[in-house]
Amino acid sequence: MACAESVVSIAVDFGTAYSGYCFKFRKSKQIRMPKWGLEIGYDTLKTPTCILFDENKQFLNFGYDAIETYNRHKSKEEAKRLYLFDNFKMEALMISAKNGKKMRAIKVFSESLKFMKDHALDKIREHTAGMEYSACEATWVLTVPAIWSPAAKQFMREAAVQAGLIRDFDHERLIVALEPEAASVWCKHYCAPDQNMNMTFSCFYLGGTIDITVHEVMEGGRLKELHKVSGNNMGGQTVDKNFREFLRKTLTEDVFDEFEEKYPTELYRLMCDFSVCKRSGSNGMGSQWCSMGQWINTTELNFRFYRTESKTVQYVDEEGVEEFGLIRVELPTAKKSREQSVRLKIKFGFTEMMATITDRKGNKTDAKLDFMTESLVL
Repeated sequence: MACAESVVSIAVDFGTAYSGYCFKFRKSKQIRMPKWGLEIGYDTLKTPTCILFDENKQFLNFGYDAIETYNRHKSKEEAKRLYLFDNFKMEALMISAKNGKKMRAIKVFSESLKFMKDHALDKIREHTAGMEYSACEATWVLTVPAIWSPAAKQFMREAAVQAGLIRDFDHERLIVALEPEAASVWCKHYCAPDQNMNMTFSCFYLGGTIDITVHEVMEGGRLKELHKVSGNNMGGQTVDKNFREFLRKTLTEDVFDEFEEKYPTELYRLMCDFSVCKRSGSNGMGSQWCSMGQWINTTELNFRFYRTESKTVQYVDEEGVEEFGLIRVELPTAKKSREQSVRLKIKFGFTEMMATITDRKGNKTDAKLDFMTESLVL
C-alpha cells in the first residue's frame, strides 16, 4: 500500500555522544526542536546517546532516562544484568555493553532510531491538537559523519527500515545526509539568508568525529563542492576522555575509582556540566549552544609556507615547524566572475622564489610574495 504525500519533514541527528531531532511541516517555515532532560534539571537540545535493555534484551529507556534508571541500580546485582550502551559506535557487528555482554549492532541502532521516531511522532501530535501522523507520512533525514564508508551508510538505512522510519520499498522517503553538508546548507539558508555569500566553510565538531567541507555558492543558491569532505575520529569525546584522565591523576586513581563506583550519578552530572562548558566556550552559565560562521566575498587566496628540518613531520603545528611566508593570489570579484578559477605555478631553486598566476583566459600575472615575517632568517 502506497503512503500518503509527506506532510512533515523530520531530521534525526544520531550522534556518538548526543542525539536529537527537529521537525518542520511542509506548509510552515518554523522548525521545531524539543528540549530534553527538563524533568531531571537539564535543558538541552539533545539527549545522551545511551540506550538501556533489560536482561532479556528488551528495550527499557533511552537518553537521560536510560542513565538515571541504570544508575539507580548501579550498586545492585540487577545492574549487572542490564545492557547499557553509551557513546556506542558502529565499528563491528556486535557491540559491548557496560556489563561486558554483547548485542547485535543492528538491534542497538534500530531500537535507538525507533525511540527517536516514536518520540518525534508523539511531539508532533502535541503540536497538532492530538492529530495522529504515521511514520510513512513523513520525509526522514538522517545525518551521518562524512568519513563513514558506503557500508556504514547502508547499515544506517537498514536500521531505519527495522526501526519503522520507512518501509523497505519506500527508500525515497529517507535522505541520508552528510553532517558537514547539512551544516553548510543551514549556514546558507538560515544563518544569513540575506547575505551575499560566495563560499561556505563548515567545520562540524561532533562527539565522535570532526568533519570539514567547503562549498561554493552558485547562481540560484545551489552548492558546489570545492573539496572532498574530510575528517577524522578526534571529536569531542577525545576531550572528555582527557578530562577524565586529568581528574584521575589529580584526585589519584583510588579516590576517582571509589567516586565512580559509589556516586555514578554525580560523576555523570559532572561530565554533563563539563560538556556544556565545552560547547558554550564559557563558564557554562551562558548559552549551551554556540555557532560560528563567516561569509566571505573572496577576492584573494593565501598559500602559507612552512619549514622544518624534520623528515617525518605531518602537521604544521608540530614542534620544530615554523611559518616563513605566504603567497597571495588575487581573484576576480563575484560580480566579474562566478568561476574564480586560476592556476598557480611556483618555481623553486632560483635566487628568489617565483610564482605566476594564469586565469581561465590565459592572462598571466605575478603573485604577491610576502616573506617578511618575524620567523624569516636573513
